[in-house]
Amino acid sequence: MKILLYWKKVLCISILVPSLGVMSQANAKGGEHSGMQSQSSGNAGIHKTLSKDQRKRLVKLRVGHRKAISVAKVKRRKLKIELALLVASDNPVTSVVTSKVNQILAIHKSIFMAGVLHKISVRKILTPLQRSHFDMRVLGNATRGRSHHKKMHRKRHPG
Repeated sequence: MKILLYWKKVLCISILVPSLGVMSQANAKGGEHSGMQSQSSGNAGIHKTLSKDQRKRLVKLRVGHRKAISVAKVKRRKLKIELALLVASDNPVTSVVTSKVNQILAIHKSIFMAGVLHKISVRKILTPLQRSHFDMRVLGNATRGRSHHKKMHRKRHPG
């Protein structure tokens, strides 16, 4: 019973915290620590060549994209917690678990598609030279898979 209460609290917290503030005012305005300016590698050459109009349009795109993605990620996190509760129950029903997994996969697909559509809309804003740099970055990420830093910071399980 204590475990169930714990997971209900975790579920409530995971839903409430992201909804309190998706992005700070500084980030929305393209401030000191916004996404584009804080990237130190990869597309750094592209960002130096952006015009003010391009920067404004990209910031608007990024803010809208992050808002949409954050809502979907919260839903996915909630469903994952519900799935964990179902699996950890005494007699898990396979059909219910399967439907929960299908819901998680549908949300994951929508998040992935939103990312792809965002890249396409960003690409439309760029000049041909900027597009070539952007394309090299996209193609490099596709062939490399996970980045080096994500591998360094992944959770390690003993044994």
